[in-house]
Amino acid sequence: MKDKNITQKHSHSPFDNPEDFIEKFDGAERDEWQKPDEVIKSLNLPDNAVVVEIGSGTGYFAVRLAAQVKNGKVIAFDQSAGMTAHLANRVRELGFNNVDAQTTEPDGSIALKEKADLIFSVDVYHHMQDRISYFSNLAAHLKPDGKLVIIDRTEEQVEGQPSGHRIPAEKVKEEMSEAGFELVEELHFLLPIQYYLTFKPIA
Repeated sequence: MKDKNITQKHSHSPFDNPEDFIEKFDGAERDEWQKPDEVIKSLNLPDNAVVVEIGSGTGYFAVRLAAQVKNGKVIAFDQSAGMTAHLANRVRELGFNNVDAQTTEPDGSIALKEKADLIFSVDVYHHMQDRISYFSNLAAHLKPDGKLVIIDRTEEQVEGQPSGHRIPAEKVKEEMSEAGFELVEELHFLLPIQYYLTFKPIA
């Protein structure tokens, strides 16, 4: 029987075994540098907001967002069908009925039937291809006063967090400008190993 909280379109992703990533993505040590409560508070979301998360993974932020927007909705996208199924099961076990876990198209694109107050992405930007085109298409999915928040890793290497492939914040700003967005806020003080950029579509 198909879970009502999940929409699957494909599989075959390196993240299709969520159990391999639960400790890394949801472990208590992540809270120390990710500061999820402070991030959620900084978003200043009304309880009826529609939030779209790109790259929801095991649901670290999705479940926290769902608790914040109790009269709204979280539409959580991931490219891995395994992660999508894991999140659907997780929110059901936690008793949330306001999370719609969806698997993206194979190219990572998404389809939305409603406009969002917030599009939110954490540690996903540096994995994406054709970012300018991708975010350009997302602009139409925001409400007139909607915003886009991108949180991603800085260049600095932190113990236990390999540097891997990084995209500097200035590069993100340039690409988002080309995609039709303008920077409205940059929080320098909140996260120790990530930058936090808020954009809105250019009028």
